[in-house]
Amino acid sequence: ELHQYSEDIKLLGVTYLTSWSSTEQFEIIREMPYDMWRRNLTRIRKYGFAGIVCSAHDISDIKDDSILRICPGITFQSSNSGQSRTTSPRRAMELGADYAVIGRSITKAKDPVETITEIKKSLI
Repeated sequence: ELHQYSEDIKLLGVTYLTSWSSTEQFEIIREMPYDMWRRNLTRIRKYGFAGIVCSAHDISDIKDDSILRICPGITFQSSNSGQSRTTSPRRAMELGADYAVIGRSITKAKDPVETITEIKKSLI
């Protein structure tokens, strides 16, 4: 049964990386973002995926609000993310991210707890 664990474990699909620029994405997959998302969402729905990992900038091309959008490439007062298509936690929320993955902005901060507090304040 494909959906046997769908309530216990949330499967997430990964399509293309936030470290890829838009040009690199097109060179690799050779299709426009909307077509890529439509094709990939159709493919993963039949297997019970709960969401996708995507750049917050991709959300406008994803015409499906029933699927979770987990967004890496979120930076806060940092430019050393290793990502190409980044955004702030506030902008990711405004674009419709359900979850934001914030790594180096916290782990490389002088005071990670204070950084998390500042991020929370920025979302209010």
